[in-house]
Amino acid sequence: MEQFAIDAQKREGHGRGAARAYRREGLIPGVVYGRGQTPTSIVVDARQFGAFLRHHGNLIDLKIEGETVPSGMAALLKDTQRDPLSRQVMSLDLQWVSMTEAVEVHVSVELVGEAVGVTRDGGSLDQVMHEIAISCLPGDIPDSLPVDISALEMGHSIHVRDLTPPPGVTIVAPADDSVVTISRPISAEQLEVHVEEAGAVDVVGEEKAEGAAEE
Repeated sequence: MEQFAIDAQKREGHGRGAARAYRREGLIPGVVYGRGQTPTSIVVDARQFGAFLRHHGNLIDLKIEGETVPSGMAALLKDTQRDPLSRQVMSLDLQWVSMTEAVEVHVSVELVGEAVGVTRDGGSLDQVMHEIAISCLPGDIPDSLPVDISALEMGHSIHVRDLTPPPGVTIVAPADDSVVTISRPISAEQLEVHVEEAGAVDVVGEEKAEGAAEE
């Protein structure tokens, strides 16, 4: 994976007030740690970080003003905190990693093709796993893990054991975990029965609750 260069400055202000002030200036507060390095509070340019996110990577050539990064190291994006409404990145966590040692990360699962169980048989596609845990050298981290669903039929699933990772990548997720499945669509009659049964359970539950209250 190609490293995306991001410039950073040491962060002097801390706390919510300082973080809000940084964000008003178009900066995102964060921290970088790991590999025996002293944890460093930083700020990065929000537009530059947004370009990094659109780059679909998670490996950063981080350049901190006034700091010398040891040779053979890069920063790995571990987490971002976002505003629940605007989805604006509020803060970020970065971890120093060695380019010669394997790391465990999560990458997105990308479905490729159209399943015959949907296009031909009218089934319903359920993507159970949107991200998957892998292990590899930082430079081998893929942007995503493509999964070809073209031959997937009604009632069938693709499991982790069915996936073929790119060279140098090991899948860490349990082999029996489902990635995607094609379910049979529920009929109107089945839906009506399900709703009636759920209603009956609710009524019984209410009667028991009322009886217990009277006692």
